[in-house]
Amino acid sequence: MFWRKKTENEIRQRQLQEASRKEIEKGGIPLIAQERLKKHAESGSKFFTSDLTTREFLLAKDRHLEPIGQVMGTSFYNVNLFASMFRMRLSTGEMKAYSDAMLDARKLAVSRLMQEARLLGASGVIGVKIQAGRRPWSSSLHEFTAVGTAVRIPGWKHEPFACDLSGQEFWQLYSAGFRPVNLAFGICSYYMYVDWTTQRQMYAWLTGSARQNQEIKLFTEGVYTARNLAMDRLEKDCRFTNADGVVGVEVDYDFERVELNSDNSQAWDMIVHFKVLGTAIIEDPDLIHNAIPRPTFCINLRDKKLASPKGSRFDELKSRVMENIPMEEFYKQLLEENE
Repeated sequence: MFWRKKTENEIRQRQLQEASRKEIEKGGIPLIAQERLKKHAESGSKFFTSDLTTREFLLAKDRHLEPIGQVMGTSFYNVNLFASMFRMRLSTGEMKAYSDAMLDARKLAVSRLMQEARLLGASGVIGVKIQAGRRPWSSSLHEFTAVGTAVRIPGWKHEPFACDLSGQEFWQLYSAGFRPVNLAFGICSYYMYVDWTTQRQMYAWLTGSARQNQEIKLFTEGVYTARNLAMDRLEKDCRFTNADGVVGVEVDYDFERVELNSDNSQAWDMIVHFKVLGTAIIEDPDLIHNAIPRPTFCINLRDKKLASPKGSRFDELKSRVMENIPMEEFYKQLLEENE
């Protein structure tokens, strides 16, 4: 009943919920999640969960990467598409407020993912996957969730990183002397207002009265503009972290049709949502010094044979992979084999 006095446990739960809400408002994670992660880190337990395959796990161990556990960051964002559309009616251009909101929501999810990784004492997070979707009960409510595997790297001296590379891709990159810095994003939502010329093109196409095939230039230019703006933001994100470049770039785009309120029901406006994601990387001199040497293949480009054929042994010498052997030493070995 409403007059029932609350117990001490209920009061503590209420206070905990209020404190967690304040943490979320500041961009943090709930207090319950913080306590759970801290206890796991302090326990010293070797138990972990990850989305790495068996082969990826073994490759990670080969480079002394220690998986700690799965981490997650999520963000529900209320994005008012109709307000942005109303401001863009009768004009073509980017819906800047909408683009910024979609970008901020993704970065907030990744930020919470990294907070969990730091509480576990991780050097970084690999295999990050970002899922985005709308909720059926509200067309303006978007959910963004980032999930990955937190890892610890012996001797790591840099800030914790996040990357969308798989375990195998990270192993290849790290073995070659490069390290990931962070995820880089680029997003653009572009509104294309259908003018009278475009309406006539579309109407002729839909009714089949067009005498020849023709390009809808408004849509073509809109997609190119959205792509350029998204890639510029990806590059800006990369330069902000002083990275050398971006690898594993994924490009995704979708269209949203906006019906026009006019007598010509065959015409509509168009919105393109262009999204790019990749991992910013940097060349590390310390890693290059310890990089795994790659074998060098030696092929005889002369017509003259290096030695006379003597069965399978000569064939073995011809096809053998030479690793950092000087040319003089190579010839010496061939001569010794034929004496």
